[in-house]
Amino acid sequence: MRLFKSVMMLLTLVLLSGWIWTPLFGDDWNRVQAADDGAFAPLSSDFAGGSGTEEDPYIIETAEQLNKVRDYLDAHFKLGADINLSTYSSGEGWLPIATVYSSPFTGTFDGNGYQITGLKINREDENYQSLFGVTSETAVIRNVHLEVVEIKGYDYIGGLVGYSYGIIENSTVTGTLIRGEMKVGGLAGIVRNDVIGSSAHIEVVGEREVGGLAGLFRGSTGKKITIRDSFATGDVTGINNLVGGLVGIISSGNIGSVNEITNSYATGEVNGDQLVGGFVGKAEALPSGVVRIKNSYAKGNVNGKQYVGGLIGFNVTNGYDSPISSVIEVEHCYATGKVTGHSETGGLVGANNEYEERGNIIEVTGSYWLADSYTDGELPDNGIGIPVEEADLRDPETFKDWDLTEGWYQYDGHRPFLQ
Repeated sequence: MRLFKSVMMLLTLVLLSGWIWTPLFGDDWNRVQAADDGAFAPLSSDFAGGSGTEEDPYIIETAEQLNKVRDYLDAHFKLGADINLSTYSSGEGWLPIATVYSSPFTGTFDGNGYQITGLKINREDENYQSLFGVTSETAVIRNVHLEVVEIKGYDYIGGLVGYSYGIIENSTVTGTLIRGEMKVGGLAGIVRNDVIGSSAHIEVVGEREVGGLAGLFRGSTGKKITIRDSFATGDVTGINNLVGGLVGIISSGNIGSVNEITNSYATGEVNGDQLVGGFVGKAEALPSGVVRIKNSYAKGNVNGKQYVGGLIGFNVTNGYDSPISSVIEVEHCYATGKVTGHSETGGLVGANNEYEERGNIIEVTGSYWLADSYTDGELPDNGIGIPVEEADLRDPETFKDWDLTEGWYQYDGHRPFLQ
């Protein structure tokens, strides 16, 4: 009985000490605090401030703190200073945050207008090489300004994100070179959600599915996704096919899927073999899907062999019987670069294949290509798009049916442009 009383007294003291300690001293005595989902948040020294919630994100002020993000993939972050990643440039360089497809970054990351410089990655045989390897559908990356020294990888290679299932807003990538094999882009290797107000200013090289902004812009059944108010200025080279100044290939999902690019442009030279375009290498609407490219332009020269266009290399709708038509709409676009190819070559679009007998639709309306770019030889006029002279592109009357608002400008004697 005495032993039982002694044990009960000891337990009572332990419980009382816990109740008293917490209100007096809080939980900081062991330097951890509970996160929103009940998991333990990082040590207080891991970041410069914040609690990791969307309302109170962790503050990052050093490269070492940025490197800690990989340990807390569901938290929320904001930069509080410029970050230099040159200390992670030796050997294989920076290890991307979230390199496993099944364990993506799911939180938010706000660059807050600060710069991240000195990013270098050298893993030519590995996938998802970028600042962030994989982001989920709930992830948002915004206001990030990234300077890349060089990135080398294999599949899903980009400056900011390798595989982007999340939203990217108001972010830029500048630098020297991004190189991979497949799905290689200046901003992201593959984009499966919205990209708004973002850009890439960097040379991009790959084997296939290569784009100045994104290698592949891939839709999902029942969902609309958009690239809007975005652009790429770097030269793009694809050793094989699906090469574009902005996007290598845009491909819808099935029923209810809409992929749209609007108010965007590309200015770099584009080189490839097949399916090469100054803006998009190939636009593909899968069964019952929709692809729209509107209010956009391309300025770079385009060189390839087959399916080569100043704006789009090849438009194709699905070849399967379907109760709902697949649709590609190209409206109010122009291309000014010189196009060189051997077959299926056009000043605006290399070729269309709509499988019209199965109810599919490809419409190219109110769009122009610059005939003045061809000073020798035959014009690549395949009947898709309207050939115009430079004077026409500088005449507001040419664009009277366009909606030149939301970022468009046209001064007297100049072509309309986006800014």
